[in-house]
Amino acid sequence: MLKIFSWTSLILIGGSIFLANVPAEVPAEVPADASVASILEKVARTGKLVAGVPTDALPFAYRNQAGEWSGYSVDLLERIQAQLRQQLRRPVELELVPVTSANRLSMVTEGTVDIVCGTVSATRSRALDVEFSLGYFITGTQLLVNPASRLGNQFTIGVIAATTNQQFVRQRFPIALFVEFEDRAAGLAALEQGRIDALASDGILLEAMRQTLPEAESFEVVPDQPYTEEEYACAMPRNTPDLQQAVDESLLTFMQGVLNGNPADLQVLDTWFGTVVSIDQQPLLDYFQRQIYRHRQSAPDPESPPAGSSF
Repeated sequence: MLKIFSWTSLILIGGSIFLANVPAEVPAEVPADASVASILEKVARTGKLVAGVPTDALPFAYRNQAGEWSGYSVDLLERIQAQLRQQLRRPVELELVPVTSANRLSMVTEGTVDIVCGTVSATRSRALDVEFSLGYFITGTQLLVNPASRLGNQFTIGVIAATTNQQFVRQRFPIALFVEFEDRAAGLAALEQGRIDALASDGILLEAMRQTLPEAESFEVVPDQPYTEEEYACAMPRNTPDLQQAVDESLLTFMQGVLNGNPADLQVLDTWFGTVVSIDQQPLLDYFQRQIYRHRQSAPDPESPPAGSSF
């Protein structure tokens, strides 16, 4: 069963030990861009929220056998849609648009989509270009391997273009050979054919692929706990606090509902992380608890006077 804790440790590959520490990022000033119009005003005017989602990220967002959008992130977007419908007091259509790892953030900054929810890791560097919601899932970089494969002199790792996983493994396994793929499906095919020794990606996505394989037990996600900690969050245009607040409220309501045992919210979690992909849910529940606590700690005290007030 997949565990989704962060982990900083060692891995043994082909008789060699590699250290897997994550370098700390330095906070940066975020430039303002007052030209960005209110997304909520646009949604209120058009009656439509345009959201970008990946097509191959089981169990977060993908096309099912009927060609319909499905997944955990899709369910969360429908809750955001309901939040906007209630807030704006008008019908709101949710239009889903396919995105890739390479173009998802540029589609936000260029205004092609209003929001992207899927498997975007919130990082300080990316926050220079987009605004992030509260995180709604936690995972990290792991490797999908075939333990029965005989490793050669050159360890070959498959990486997905424009991902944080690609950046991490290139830094931490400098003697490895890297093969870049456009998506995980192509990387998995190369792994099954023996053209690479491992495929690097977020552990939850690798485990989802592994569990769908005809011979799932022939493959393994290693190490047991991820090297890095990645928070999935929705990405929105900079300086759109109205949309960010609505999205955060929707996510907080969902997470609190799960912790309170609300049947509808529990069904979403159990469907995607119990039935479709089986994982240990406790770390995710602990993460939800931390997210709610952090939000409460950062929220202004309604009983406190505004800054600069005197009584």
